Amino acid sequence: MHIRSLALAALLVASPLSASAASIYLDPDHGTYGPGDTFIVNIRLNTDGECVNTADVTLTYTPQSMRAVDFSKGNSILSLWVNEPKIDTAKGIVSFAGGIPGGYCGRIQGDPSLTNTIGKVVFTVISKTPGNATIRTSPESALYLNDGQGTKIKPETGNTAIKIVAEPTLTQNP
Repeated sequence: MHIRSLALAALLVASPLSASAASIYLDPDHGTYGPGDTFIVNIRLNTDGECVNTADVTLTYTPQSMRAVDFSKGNSILSLWVNEPKIDTAKGIVSFAGGIPGGYCGRIQGDPSLTNTIGKVVFTVISKTPGNATIRTSPESALYLNDGQGTKIKPETGNTAIKIVAEPTLTQNP
C-alpha cells in the first residue's frame, strides 16, 4: 500500500499542472509529388476548447528534397506578427510568431469552412531521386493562452509525409 501511494504521488508531481490537447497540425498530412511539383501545406490550429492568444511555430523539412518558396499570411487567424515568417532554405526551417487580439477559441460550431489557418507554406520538390521526406512541426513550437497571464502550453504537433517520385505528378502547380 505504501509503494502504491508513493507511485501515485510521484505521478502527480511529474504530471503538468495544466494539460492541454490543443494542437498545431499540417494539412494535408501526406502527399505524393515529383521534381518541380509545387504544393501548399496549411498550418492549422485546433484549440480543443482553449482560447489561444499567440502561436510561436517552427517547421522543419528536408532541404535536400524540397524547398519552402513562400509563406502566405492571407486568411490567417493571426493578425499581429511578432516575428514575421522567415524561411531558411539552407537549414530547412520556416518560423514565425503571431497573435490574435482577444484570443481565438476555435472554429464556430456549424462553420463549414476551415477557419483555423494560421499560415500556408508553398513548397517545391527539388529532388529528382525517389524517396520520402517529412515536414515537421517542431516540438519547440508553443501556444500562449488568452488567460490574462499568457500561459505557455506545449501543443500536440502534426507532420506531413511526402513521397517523392521520379516524375512530376501535377499538371498545374497551385
